[in-house]
Amino acid sequence: MSNDSGIPIRVEFGAKALHASLVIPPVENPGTVTRALCLAALGRAEVVITPEIERRVDEILASLEPGRERKELIAEATPPIHAEHGHVLWYVGPDAETDAAPRPTPPDAETPEDADESGDTGDADETDQPVIDHYARTSYTMVKAGDELGRVIPPTDPIDGADVKGRPIAAKKGKLAKIRVEEESIEITDDGAILARHDGVLSRSLGRWAVRQYIQIPGYVDFSTGNIDFVGDIEVVRGVRDCFEIKARGNLEILGLVEAAHLHTGGDLYARGGIAARDRGTFSTEGDLIAKYADAARLDVGGTLRVMREIINCQTTVHAEVESPTATLIGGTLTAAGRIRLATTGSPAGVKTRLVLGTVPRLEPKLAESVRLATRLATQAEELPAGSPERERALERVAQLEASRDQLRELVDAMRTVDVWISIEAHHGTQFVLDGKLFQLREDVPGPITIRSARDSGLIFRVGKEGEFRPMIEVCEPDLRTAA
Repeated sequence: MSNDSGIPIRVEFGAKALHASLVIPPVENPGTVTRALCLAALGRAEVVITPEIERRVDEILASLEPGRERKELIAEATPPIHAEHGHVLWYVGPDAETDAAPRPTPPDAETPEDADESGDTGDADETDQPVIDHYARTSYTMVKAGDELGRVIPPTDPIDGADVKGRPIAAKKGKLAKIRVEEESIEITDDGAILARHDGVLSRSLGRWAVRQYIQIPGYVDFSTGNIDFVGDIEVVRGVRDCFEIKARGNLEILGLVEAAHLHTGGDLYARGGIAARDRGTFSTEGDLIAKYADAARLDVGGTLRVMREIINCQTTVHAEVESPTATLIGGTLTAAGRIRLATTGSPAGVKTRLVLGTVPRLEPKLAESVRLATRLATQAEELPAGSPERERALERVAQLEASRDQLRELVDAMRTVDVWISIEAHHGTQFVLDGKLFQLREDVPGPITIRSARDSGLIFRVGKEGEFRPMIEVCEPDLRTAA
C-alpha cells in the first residue's frame, strides 16, 4: 500500500481481522516515515484508529532503524463477552453453595457410631470406599415458612466485540435456569427469590424440589413406634425390624439395617445399611431405590435401582434402569424396563440367575388385560342376534377396545429396551429371557460384555468395546427353551 511519499507502508490482517500488523519497509532515513503516513495507511485499510493505536505508532517510529523492515502488531480485536447461563443459587440444602446447617438430631438419640457390634446397623467398614455419591448425600434440610431457600439467577447480558475494522463480533446469549418446584410449598417471586411457603424439609424427589413435612425416628422402627404412615419424608437413624411397615409419601432414608419389613415410598428409598429380607420383606418405590446390598427381598422400583455391593436371591422389577456398576447379581430374577449396568452376574458355582429383558412391566399387564377384555366382548357380541341394536352397540364397543389395545401395543413395542452391560464377568448359569425364550450361558464369559437384541438372532453380544456382535446362542445351551 503506497502513499504520496513513495514509501509502501502496508497493513497485514490476521484471520477474520482479529488483529492487524503495521509493516514499514526498509528506508535509509527513518525520519521520512512520519506518523501521518502510518495513520493514513491504517485509515486506507479501514482499521479503527484509537488513541492507543496512535501511541503505538509513535513507539514504533521512535525505534525505527535505517535499512531494516519493521513489522509490529498495531491493533487487536475487542473480544465479545459471552453471557453466563442462568443458574439456581441455593442457600440451603444439598446443593447449597454456602455451608448448610446440620440436620437436627435429638441429643439422646443413638447414632450409627453408638451401635453395638451385633451388625444390626449394617454400617460400612472404615475401609469401604463408596463409589456412588448417593451414599454420602445429606438428604434433608429443615426450613421455616418465609425462608429464602435460594435465588434463580438470570443469565448475564452478552456484550458484542469488534474486529480491528470495527465490525461487530456477536456474543452468545445465556440460557435461562431450569428448576422444577412444587408450587404448593415453594414460591418463586418475580425477582427470582425461592421462598418456603410453610415449615418442613427441603427435599428433591423425582427431579422436583419441595418443602415437605419430615419426621426423624432416632432409634428403630419396632414395637416402640409401631407401623408408620406419613405424608412427608422419613429418616430412621437405626433400622427397621421384622414385619413392621413404613409408608412414606416422600423419601425414606434408613441409616441402619432393614430386616424382613415392608416399605413403600412415593419418592426415593435409601437403605444405607442394606436389606436382609429373608424372602419375606417387600419394598416398593415410585422413585429410585439406593441400597448398600439387597438379600432375599421382593423389590419393585419405579425409578432407577442403584446397589453398591450385591443383589442376592431377589425378585426384582425395575421400571426404569439398573445403574449398579459395582454390584453382583446372584440368583433370583431381575426384570428391567431400561438399560442394565452390573459388575457380575451369577457365581462360579453356576447359580441360576435370571435377567428378563425387553419388557415394559408397568404396561404389559394392562396390555394383557386389554387383549383379554376385547376377546371376551367380541365373543359375547357374536352370540347376540344379528342386526339387533344390542349387537351393533357391542360391536362398536369391541372396535373401540381393539383400537385402544392396538395403541397400547404400539406404545409397549416402542418402549422395549435391551441394553445390558456387565463389566467383570457373566458366569455360566446366567439366564437371559427375551420374548419368552431363555438363553442360558453354558460357560463363563469375561467382561466387559454388551448385550443387545437383533431381529433375526434374538440376543447378540460383544466382549470388549470393539469388534462385531455375535449371536448369544454361541455361548448358550443349544436349545432355546421357553422360559417357565
